[in-house]
Amino acid sequence: MFFYKKIVLRYQMPNKESHTESHDECSHLTCTNDADISKIFKVSILIFIFMCLEIYGHYKTNSLSLLADSLHLLVDILGFIISMFALHWAKRRSDNNMTFGYHRYEIIGSLFSVGFIWIAVGYLIGEAIHKYIHPKEIDGGMFFAIAVIGFFVNLLAIYFLHHEDLAHKLKHKNLNMRAAYVHIIGDLIQSVGVIIAGCITYFYPSKAIFDILCTVSFSFLVLLSSIPLIRDAIHILSEGTPKDVKLEEVKNDILDIESIYKIVEIYSWSLSPNRKAIMVKILAEDLLINDYENLLMRINKILKEKHRFDILNVQIDTPGTYHGNSGLVVDGTTLNINNPFDSKTPF
Repeated sequence: MFFYKKIVLRYQMPNKESHTESHDECSHLTCTNDADISKIFKVSILIFIFMCLEIYGHYKTNSLSLLADSLHLLVDILGFIISMFALHWAKRRSDNNMTFGYHRYEIIGSLFSVGFIWIAVGYLIGEAIHKYIHPKEIDGGMFFAIAVIGFFVNLLAIYFLHHEDLAHKLKHKNLNMRAAYVHIIGDLIQSVGVIIAGCITYFYPSKAIFDILCTVSFSFLVLLSSIPLIRDAIHILSEGTPKDVKLEEVKNDILDIESIYKIVEIYSWSLSPNRKAIMVKILAEDLLINDYENLLMRINKILKEKHRFDILNVQIDTPGTYHGNSGLVVDGTTLNINNPFDSKTPF
């Protein structure tokens, strides 16, 4: 009589080595988040100081662009506070209520941050329409001077966020750091427009239309720059396959291993942009217990080392003679061989 043997691979920490690896991984994640929080905090202080200068400049010059930029900076600060809060919560370990940890707080925080941007843009467009109907003369000299200062402040903010990460592409950062970049790059682009508008109004004080056009144009640019961030956040929350994972390549690498017949099921998703998970169910030929151990270790190595998955769950079903219920723990990997026809054993 023939049965199916079910072998399940899952993470445990039965020995010191595996515990150390898990602890190092958590420590690395914590240090990364702490560094990101520190960067965002420095930028928040810098932006707050310049925001106060722009508010003062708006009341002295009647420039809508300065008001737009100061309001945008206020939104940036609120967004940074949300980002720091989300990054802090993402450091927490998993518990009985949140078995996958708190990594998704990062995604939720980034969406709130972008939401503030959209609200600010709506307000600025309304103000631009009002100023177009009721124009006022602008003090072009002070307007231009503050705009130039703003440009260099934004360059300094980008340096604070980016100088330690020049070797990495932006897409590999967490979404809250990406949201911070979207805020600051949007400010930098807007500051260029403010400089241009300030230069024009300096020579032509009655041409307030340039101030309005600058506000509206760069508000829409900021909206467009936030769309990729929203798309990535929704993709993760929808349990989409990680964008840097080529699932067909993963399948081919597994099927290239001898003794494997086919992949019955495969699922891949992200907890956050830096935390990838995969669950695979495989049909393989009947093997001895030591061969199963080697097979699972090879699959584990491919998924973890080559494709950089952080969470693995591999199940191997094989047709063969039932050898009885047993378990074997090797290097942090648990192999369970069960009789699927036993009513007490889950299939």
